[in-house]
Amino acid sequence: MGRERGANEQRLSSILETVPDIIYRLDTRGKITFVNDAVKKYGYSIKELVGTSILEIVHPEDKKRAANRINERRTGDRSTKSLEIRLFRNKHAIDPSKTMSRNVENETIFLVSAKGLYDSEAPETKGFMGTQGIARDVTELKRTEARIRQQTEFLNLVLESLPHPFYVIDAFDYTIRLANSAARLGRLSKQSTCYALTHKRDRPCGSEEHPCPVEIIKGTQQPVTVEHLHYDKDGNPMNVEINAYPIFDRQGNVTQVIESSVDITERKRMERALRETERKFRSVAQSANDAIISSNSTGNIVFWNIAAQKMFGYVEEEIIGQPLTILMPERYREVHKRSMERHSSSGKSKVIGKTLELFGLRKDLSEFQMELSLATWNVGQDVFYTGIIRDITERKRVEEEREKLLLDLKDALAKVKTLSGLLPICAACKKIRDDKGYWNQIESYIRDHSEADFTHSICPECSKKLYGKVY
Repeated sequence: MGRERGANEQRLSSILETVPDIIYRLDTRGKITFVNDAVKKYGYSIKELVGTSILEIVHPEDKKRAANRINERRTGDRSTKSLEIRLFRNKHAIDPSKTMSRNVENETIFLVSAKGLYDSEAPETKGFMGTQGIARDVTELKRTEARIRQQTEFLNLVLESLPHPFYVIDAFDYTIRLANSAARLGRLSKQSTCYALTHKRDRPCGSEEHPCPVEIIKGTQQPVTVEHLHYDKDGNPMNVEINAYPIFDRQGNVTQVIESSVDITERKRMERALRETERKFRSVAQSANDAIISSNSTGNIVFWNIAAQKMFGYVEEEIIGQPLTILMPERYREVHKRSMERHSSSGKSKVIGKTLELFGLRKDLSEFQMELSLATWNVGQDVFYTGIIRDITERKRVEEEREKLLLDLKDALAKVKTLSGLLPICAACKKIRDDKGYWNQIESYIRDHSEADFTHSICPECSKKLYGKVY
């Protein structure tokens, strides 16, 4: 019998030595009569604690609350369970000033459960023998809880600061599990669904024009962006862009979906207005007689009207996306490149807003003279260039012919003026003296100073004088 008791005591002692919780026993005055080895982690030895009042190692701010709980007299359901108090570490193990701090990072926090011990042969009111209790260190747990609270508060602050609606939706029944203020168009209940709140519908959306992001994510397990028609709290329709992301469980199943929606009603209105403006521009540009060509900031063609097709020989499908340099002779290309770089870096240009006469290069590599007017415009941060080009080949031909005609007329006029002046002529032989002092036959002089030429014949009077017998 004694041997069995000794074995049991050894087993109990072994258990008490390995248990990480502090197990203690107090006498009727609240002084420690037993404590296990777990106190060594906090800088105490068993010897120095035995005989000491347990309240001496309780944080001052917790002593009043712990006075009748840590040295509990009650038993059963009335006994102390999970009392949260702070205990001092030994002053050699930690700076007492830090122990006194209210910062949870510097405190040792325990959950204490205790009950009174009574002599089994005496009534509870008279046979009190002391208190037995267990204290579990929950410091790390409390630190973790504090961090979680901070993160939760931060997350809530971030969500509430978002100007657009944010939801967490159950992937199975579409109920809204979390929503920020911007999303709460009215009072949310536990049964509020996303389709009832935002679409005023009694069933989930699912048409091609109105795809359900929750169903898409459940099928693909990938984030998705869709456009929907939602309704505000007053029932007014609004266009929204929904960005949805999956939340997985440990088995990799989609259990919830995060959705954030952005009101794009104004953007859609502007897009419609832009499309209408573009339609009008295309209508005007396509009916123009001059070539109209637009390029982006990298010099690639983005618009090409019918007149440009006729002028250069390229159809729209083969020229869109091609560099502008394909339309210019090789000698212009380096200058064009430097001009684009200068305008991109400084916003300055020597040609924008001016009309230039250049040579263009057709698809068949033939050159032609053209007149170019260049303008620039912006869409957001993007820069675009538009050139209006007129083929001036015929105009140049007419101008050249006119210049030649004018020169011819000036030359003829100059010669006519020379013959209309005073001419020194010999009264006897009828020779004319030129500017160099030489005497020339009248025929030679007139031939050299005009476009006139001579054919020789005999007038009737001379014929009678020379050939009188014939006449």
